[in-house]
Amino acid sequence: MSKESLKKAYRRASLKYHPDHNPNDSDAHKKFLLVKCAYELLAEDKPCEMLLEEIKSWPGAPDDDKYKLDNPWGHFLWWREKFFS
Repeated sequence: MSKESLKKAYRRASLKYHPDHNPNDSDAHKKFLLVKCAYELLAEDKPCEMLLEEIKSWPGAPDDDKYKLDNPWGHFLWWREKFFS
């Protein structure tokens, strides 16, 4: 995927999940943040510190080996499933 098509996908997803467009969704802010974190991870290979900090504060981190939580991509995949399953 080119950087330009990734950027376009990011913009579409940002609009779709923006909290202002989803006032009745209590998870809208977290979904919007996930879109931003995904873009940073995919386009810039930059782990999203906000995502990592938030995940550390949540109870219920998976104990199985489905996601390797020793790296940012594993954290992202786990967080994505939590909100977009």
